[in-house]
Amino acid sequence: MGITYKALDTHLGRPAALKVINARYIGGVEARERFLREARTAASLRHVNIASVFHLGLEEENCFYAMEYIVGETLEECVRRQGKLPSVAALRIVAQAARALRAAHSQCFVHRDIKPTNIMLSTEVEHADEEVTAKLIDFGLVKVGSDDNWLSRFCDSYFAGTPQYASPEQLNHGLADVRSDIYSLGMCLRFMLTGRHPQKSAPEDEVADIPAPVTALLASMTATDQALRPQTAAELIRQIQDCSKRVSDEGHGPLTPTVERQIKAGGSTRPANEKKSFGGKMMIAVVCICALLAMFLCHAFAKNQKTASDKTEDFLQSRVLCAQGDEYRNKYTTEDNQKAVKRYTEAIAQCPELADAHAGLALAYWQKAARYGGGADAMDRAIEYARRAIAIAPEQAKAYEALGLIRWQQGKTWEALTQIRRAIELNPQGTQAMHYFSTMWTSVGQPQLGLPWARKVVQIEPTNTSGWKSAADASVDLCADRQAELYYRRCLEINPRMMAAHCGLLHIHLLEGDFTQAQQDFATANAVDPGLLHPLILKAQIELFSGNYAAAEATYRRLLAMDRNGAVNYYGGISYLSALAFLRQQAGDLTESQALLDEVCQKYTAQDDSEGPLHIYDLAAIRCIQGRQDDALILLNKAFHTGWLDHRATQLDPRFLAIRASPQFVSLMEEMSAHTDQMREEAERRCADSPTIAAYPVRPPVR
Repeated sequence: MGITYKALDTHLGRPAALKVINARYIGGVEARERFLREARTAASLRHVNIASVFHLGLEEENCFYAMEYIVGETLEECVRRQGKLPSVAALRIVAQAARALRAAHSQCFVHRDIKPTNIMLSTEVEHADEEVTAKLIDFGLVKVGSDDNWLSRFCDSYFAGTPQYASPEQLNHGLADVRSDIYSLGMCLRFMLTGRHPQKSAPEDEVADIPAPVTALLASMTATDQALRPQTAAELIRQIQDCSKRVSDEGHGPLTPTVERQIKAGGSTRPANEKKSFGGKMMIAVVCICALLAMFLCHAFAKNQKTASDKTEDFLQSRVLCAQGDEYRNKYTTEDNQKAVKRYTEAIAQCPELADAHAGLALAYWQKAARYGGGADAMDRAIEYARRAIAIAPEQAKAYEALGLIRWQQGKTWEALTQIRRAIELNPQGTQAMHYFSTMWTSVGQPQLGLPWARKVVQIEPTNTSGWKSAADASVDLCADRQAELYYRRCLEINPRMMAAHCGLLHIHLLEGDFTQAQQDFATANAVDPGLLHPLILKAQIELFSGNYAAAEATYRRLLAMDRNGAVNYYGGISYLSALAFLRQQAGDLTESQALLDEVCQKYTAQDDSEGPLHIYDLAAIRCIQGRQDDALILLNKAFHTGWLDHRATQLDPRFLAIRASPQFVSLMEEMSAHTDQMREEAERRCADSPTIAAYPVRPPVR
């Protein structure tokens, strides 16, 4: 995030450490916010074992902050320089770091990146009995909890931290709480005692020459089950104090003083003139044979353990690749999607049983099909990898997220909602699943159920663009355009290249009938990432709704070439086939128009009406194009009762020209508008409280 310089405070005439935001992040709102959060967090913590921040500076796009200059080195540098540390010294350092954690945790801060390079060892000691003063630095990944739920967990859409030192819950689910910091500090203690980073240490080496009390402390701090670790930093400090006393009482090591003196004296206390009996010689022979056998067994054991260590390192490396894949996938560009696919594929090659990588690859292929015109092949591969992920880890939330998104893309909305609901049950703090849950409720015509989940996402993670986007989409369906516009613009403040936010603003102006502004919005979106599917769909709708039929036909033919099925689950609920059929009819080509209508109707025969209103709405438009106005009105009414809400798009859609003036059509639009007002009021009530999954059963709307 930043580059740190040694500087001079010209006012006080003393050295300072000056951290300046890395030039590559200048202009990135999210990176800037993270940098400022790091500075403000560190500045709010006043403790001898935390590096003090005393100035924060902002100059145009540049950010910097000044902190105390620490004379010394990092724990990493210390161990590399002199090798593994004595137990007593290591315990003193970890005790000081624990006191720093206690200060951070008292203000509900979870560091999330405790590692040797983030612990400074200052030679300017505070106490006479200490050789160094340990100081915790780098709060760039800090998360803030709440006073009423201190052991609350935090979750990102992708892994954050350092794999070698991160807790299992961070690695596997992106979760972190107080106990995660304690685990990471335990891994730092292991590093001090062994002189090697965790993934490079074989298990038999890690406990060699370590006193039994320290081994027990280490096991407690690094327990896989969080419930078996110290639950607070205060509890950890008490355990360290007890361990230090026991180590001191036992002679600072695992060997008793008597045996230690024997080893130093040559390994024997037998008088020199004592003769060995025949039995004694036999005993020596037996001991020698046992020793040789033990050496053989130890060699075999070490070989097996080396294999286990290699597997552990492969797992950690694959986790890193998987985390990189998540990061690329969440940037939402064609190029980054390709990078994500590559990283996930490499992770699977490294560790074939890593369910996260299979689920990530499924999401990447879904993204490729849904956003970048990847077609049926990409969707087939997405299904394949989602199923593999669930087969490997049926209790992992991410796999259900992937399958839910795929089913949604395929029009299986209620199955999709069921899968996402399961993901939230498995990971109640999973903001990505909450975002999908919100979006899907909105897509089935229940934005009053979607908005509370979107609001919960941004309450947990204020810079989560997916959450802001979901809140905006729901607000559009609730006809709260100005609120929606604020949400979309918030997305663009965080990520100026976020295509969904650009498309959201375009969609608002399209529904308001401001086609000139909508065209400008399309030009802006297309300049960010030319040729993407979503803005192209909206471009076609601008041309269709504004009556520019020649341009609309060209765009719909381009879309049809990208995906013959033509997605109706995006803005407007318009299939490419039905739109092109209408345009060919307007051009007088009844033959092609009818062929296109027959093709799309054939596709809809397999659709279940309970799957949502989109295909019903599109079928209503088809009947209107065919001149079957009564059938069109019946289907349009059915679409509304199944969840169709977008009455503004319906009134602009030229496919309904033949019935637009009919009393039944006008009455239905008024009913839709009144229902939207009621849902907006319900959404306000639901947003007053944080939603719980039990209060959101998955069932179709009843109107």
